Amino acid sequence: MSEDLSQLMKDKVMKATLEKLMKTIVEQRDEMIMLRSMNQRMEQLSTNVNEYTIQMLDQPTPESHHGDISTDRYSDAHSNMSTDGHIKDVAEI
Repeated sequence: MSEDLSQLMKDKVMKATLEKLMKTIVEQRDEMIMLRSMNQRMEQLSTNVNEYTIQMLDQPTPESHHGDISTDRYSDAHSNMSTDGHIKDVAEI
């Protein structure tokens, strides 16, 4: 009788341990699924930010204080020719 009771207690402990282990495994699986989903979302956000940054770098900045040198009447201090091809007289320099 004592052996039967002892075996019954061992079985109950084993069952409780297995149930706890299964619950832990399921929780860890769910956490892994959630982490994988979060990782995919972070990768997508990173890609979106990179694409946006590239687009922004390709656009001219309206706050730029520098004009387009190709359209300016820029002249070099060491030259008497402006960018529009006009040769300056000494009096203009």
